[in-house]
Amino acid sequence: MNQTTKDFEFKRFTIIGGKSGMPVSTDGVLLGAWADIKMVGSILDIGTGTGLLA
Repeated sequence: MNQTTKDFEFKRFTIIGGKSGMPVSTDGVLLGAWADIKMVGSILDIGTGTGLLA
């Protein structure tokens, strides 16, 4: 099975979907915008699927 996911476009950037089994959606964008990381030394990205937040 040769399946290609659609590219994800949001504001001024595009994430090329390629052949990933997990397409990017607005969930990762919203979660990343919501996270307060001003005084954080490191972040652990677990279970977000595409690694968009990493």
